[in-house]
Amino acid sequence: MQGGSVGLYPADNNENNESWVFLMNIGLLPIALLAFVASTVAIAEQSGLLSAVSAGRVDKVQMLLDQGIDPNTKNQTGRPVLVIAAVKGNVRSLQNLLAAGADVNAVDGTGITALMAASANGHLDVVEQLVISGADVNLKDSVGKTALAKAMLAGHASVSERLKAAGAAEEKPPEEGAEGEEGTEAKDGEDAAPAEEAAAEEEKKE
Repeated sequence: MQGGSVGLYPADNNENNESWVFLMNIGLLPIALLAFVASTVAIAEQSGLLSAVSAGRVDKVQMLLDQGIDPNTKNQTGRPVLVIAAVKGNVRSLQNLLAAGADVNAVDGTGITALMAASANGHLDVVEQLVISGADVNLKDSVGKTALAKAMLAGHASVSERLKAAGAAEEKPPEEGAEGEEGTEAKDGEDAAPAEEAAAEEEKKE
């Protein structure tokens, strides 16, 4: 047909070209909306996993993991959900996360691992699970502290002994007269305390 007919292909004329582009855009809009909705749902589910782990809701943690939520999800500050479980002492949630593929040596923004967090808080059962799962007992955080150093600093003797049995290396004190090393250790101590306090405050909010 000619005259009043309206073509849908770009070869017809300029006016029809514009109609074609418009229809193309309309066709892409639902795809963009679906992507946005999917992204929003994923964020909500990840947030739900963080909340469930923090609250010790093992059943909900497992349900969300069964739905395919990433076991390496991090909160807004970059702390892995596994580290949160370790801080809280939620060994069953931690076991579920590990079984779902969580990185046992994942670190937060200050280099703290789940093993360090559990050691600092005296959660021996969590430490045991992490060691069995292959956690590196000699990793150091951003201020140079290992899980063993944190356990000893907090006075958790049982945790310290378990870490040593797993191969954790005890740091040697600086030799007398080594001013440079002593100065470094003092600085580390000053930096470490605020870092630990900040981490504790963060967990209270979760």
